[in-house]
Amino acid sequence: MLRLQDTLLSTLAAAACALGCAAGAVAAGGVADPAIDRWIASHARKLRGAEHAAARYAVRGDVDGDGRSDVAVLYTLLGAGQGGNALRYLAVFRRGPRLLEYRAHALVGGGGLREVNRVTILRRVIEIEALEYRPGDAACCPTRFVRHRYRLNGHRLQRAAAAAPQAGPDAKYSAPGRQ
Repeated sequence: MLRLQDTLLSTLAAAACALGCAAGAVAAGGVADPAIDRWIASHARKLRGAEHAAARYAVRGDVDGDGRSDVAVLYTLLGAGQGGNALRYLAVFRRGPRLLEYRAHALVGGGGLREVNRVTILRRVIEIEALEYRPGDAACCPTRFVRHRYRLNGHRLQRAAAAAPQAGPDAKYSAPGRQ
């Protein structure tokens, strides 16, 4: 059984590589940094999964109020956890005196939870845009557009007050590229 699992993970890793293994070489959202690549690779190994590098999305902004440009990264791990789901994570890297330093991460989507497509940073608040499932939505296609806000508190990401829906509670949203 373990051998089959290792073979499956190797296949997933090869597929992820074919989709865009050089995440560091091709800047995700204009952000390329070896510290981010190393941390995500370490997280993937810990969860026995592989990153879908082409789905990585990163933005810069000040998350801790020190005036430096920090980085928030959305990334997807394939085959992680039980059931082999694609799981979407948000990780925050603080700008140190010379390098980016990992601060915190949280599971924000995938696995039937929600489909996260975008992250922004404004006034120390990290906001993700996502599609969540309504009753009756097919497993492939959540339709409820939502925003979730997070704040960095030391080494933890904490949910902040919810943002008001932009187009009303019954608005449907179609993402340009589902991940």
